[in-house]
Amino acid sequence: MTNLEALAESVNHPISEKKLLKILIDRDVNEHEEYLGNYRDFDLAKADLCVLLATSPNITEGDMSLSVSDRESYKRIAGSIYSRYGVENPLEGPSKPSRIRNRSHYW
Repeated sequence: MTNLEALAESVNHPISEKKLLKILIDRDVNEHEEYLGNYRDFDLAKADLCVLLATSPNITEGDMSLSVSDRESYKRIAGSIYSRYGVENPLEGPSKPSRIRNRSHYW
């Protein structure tokens, strides 16, 4: 099984091959290499796929559809993966910067 096939099989929704390829290329994962199990870049590609599904408009294809509960599951999965590798979750936005205060009058 290739990385492309493994990424496609990691979710139960039909996704175009072009979208899968883009996700793998963005994470510098070779789509033709044999899938050897989870590793950082592949896991992050999977998280990116979950973000794509969680933020996509309603999907209905044949007897398959994406519901709100599915979206929440994909958000949780993505958040867990990003957290595991210390990567910022695009669904949460940038972390709040610390507030800088002028304390020069104490000198």
